[in-house]
Amino acid sequence: MQQKKLYDSLFKKEESGVIILFDPDRSYIDDTLRKIEKLNKNTMVKAYFVGSSFQILSSLDEYVKKIKENTDRPVIMFPSSHSQLSKYADAMLYMSLISGRNPHLLIGEQLKMVPFIVETGIEAISTGYILVDGGKITSVEFMSNTKPIPRDKAELVAYHAKAGELFGFDLIYLEAGSGALYHVPFDVIKKTSEFLDIPVIVGGGFTSLSDIENAIGSGAKHVVVGTAVEKNKLFV
Repeated sequence: MQQKKLYDSLFKKEESGVIILFDPDRSYIDDTLRKIEKLNKNTMVKAYFVGSSFQILSSLDEYVKKIKENTDRPVIMFPSSHSQLSKYADAMLYMSLISGRNPHLLIGEQLKMVPFIVETGIEAISTGYILVDGGKITSVEFMSNTKPIPRDKAELVAYHAKAGELFGFDLIYLEAGSGALYHVPFDVIKKTSEFLDIPVIVGGGFTSLSDIENAIGSGAKHVVVGTAVEKNKLFV
């Protein structure tokens, strides 16, 4: 059985915080490294995700390698497909889109990732990925061809998450989508986290420190922030 060293240190300990998501297609490496220099000084920042809805960038390995060279925080791949993996990352989220009914994203892409995981030995953190309505059609909704769960259906979100836990996932990710108008509601976070024995992380639509703190107070282990950092509105 694969050891989950990074998972244990990042998600199982009591300390909560922020994970910064960098999209290689929307952030040039020089700009990313300038931001990381500032982010490294912030004790709230616990790790970096790297992922994209499209991944036009051909030199993904180089992008990840340069981030690794400029931080002591873990760098984790957040792939939307099997082509978005890098051997230079510390770990990867091995995600299944369990809120949707698209078999390609439930198991299809995951099968294509297996040879990479076996060959590299990268730590794969099995993650139940759940889309929650963020007030507009986001890239992940459009590209995944799935509908988000309505934001006023906390119990339905929690049941999907519990199904993921029963399937054996290590982690649940509640996602409103990049640039969402509204983040996942606090009552949804609270209901879901109280219903589970595994960690919950949440992302999409977080633009203020107070909302991040409230999400953590509602039970989120970590809050994922991307667009607000990309647009220099938070932490940088």
